[in-house]
Amino acid sequence: MQQSRRYTKVAEQFPKWIKHESWSENLLVMSEVKCISDASSIQADVISLKSKSNTLHVYEIKTNATPKTINAALWQLKGFYSNYKTLVISKETYYQIRNSSVFETITKYGIGIITFTGGDKLTFKRVKRANYREGTYLEHWPSILAER
Repeated sequence: MQQSRRYTKVAEQFPKWIKHESWSENLLVMSEVKCISDASSIQADVISLKSKSNTLHVYEIKTNATPKTINAALWQLKGFYSNYKTLVISKETYYQIRNSSVFETITKYGIGIITFTGGDKLTFKRVKRANYREGTYLEHWPSILAER
């Protein structure tokens, strides 16, 4: 019961429902933001988006990372490609990696990409093979993410 209250409190910091055209149902944010550091000292924040039927884990790679170190970080996070479907990065990082082998790896596994658009909005970019599709905006995303 204690854990349930903690999740409810954290969920209140986020929009009640997050909707995306490529998902079959709305996802409710139910988990705390946790921090992971790998051997290259690149930090990735893990956010759990839970719905009735599934859990979507999202990684945010910090903006000072290069394509080479991002790739190293992704491979060091055990099970990344099998367990996680969305990568959250800043626009700066997106522009750094979009023409690199990192992007080829991400698209190979069909991992979605979310890029920051400034302020409290994020843009969802769903990656499927070599095709990129810009999704909907998330309004009123909490500053806890916007400031990272």
